[in-house]
Amino acid sequence: MHSVVITIPKEDANDFQIILDTPGGLLDAGRDQVIKTYTANFGNGIEADIKICNVDDPDSSPYIDAVLFQDGNEVAVLEPGDTLIGEYIFDSPISDEKLRVIIRTNK
Repeated sequence: MHSVVITIPKEDANDFQIILDTPGGLLDAGRDQVIKTYTANFGNGIEADIKICNVDDPDSSPYIDAVLFQDGNEVAVLEPGDTLIGEYIFDSPISDEKLRVIIRTNK
C-alpha cells in the first residue's frame, strides 16, 4: 500500500468538523461549493483530492468528496463522508496496489 500523509493543524480540523456537522451548511457558500481541498500526490500523474463540500439543503450537512485523478482525469470516487480526519483508500489505476491518503492533525 502506498500512503501519503497530510498533517493539518488541530484547530483547522476542529473548525472543519464543525462545518461538516452543520445542517444546511455554510449560508454564504453555494451548493456543492468546495470549502477546502487537500491534495495528495502519489507521483506518476496520480493525485487524490479530499474536498470539503457545502450543501444548501437544510436537511443535509456538508460532506467529504474524495476523488482520485490520473493525469488530471477522474478515475475513482469514494462514497461521500462526514469526517475529515482519517484514511481514504483507493485502488490504483496503474497497478494492484492500494493508495491511501491519511489526514491527521499535528500534536
